[in-house]
Amino acid sequence: PTTSTPSIIIATKDIDFGEPSIRKKLYKVYITYKGNGSNIVENYRTNGGSTDYGFEGSGFGNPGSVWTQLELKPDTSAEANNIYSCQLRLTGTAGTDFEINDISFIYRAKAIK
Repeated sequence: PTTSTPSIIIATKDIDFGEPSIRKKLYKVYITYKGNGSNIVENYRTNGGSTDYGFEGSGFGNPGSVWTQLELKPDTSAEANNIYSCQLRLTGTAGTDFEINDISFIYRAKAIK
């Protein structure tokens, strides 16, 4: 039988980290995964918007059956600064063995002015 590579769209909810009215700076996103994710594109959106912003780095690879941690840093610091919420979006094609174990956001709340 012929198997095709599944097309995916994985999007988190718009996360405000429990503080919707406080500005934040997003520093990094960590994703623990295994399997073939080499054709997945990682982006994020801010404040409920529809503009995709990118990350630095090489992205997902194909570590096989070993859990691997991917570190994503926003490619433009200003786009991840003074935000109220963010949404992680993973799109593209993934291997049938691709799994995500967890996603962690590293951020800092900004001072209230």
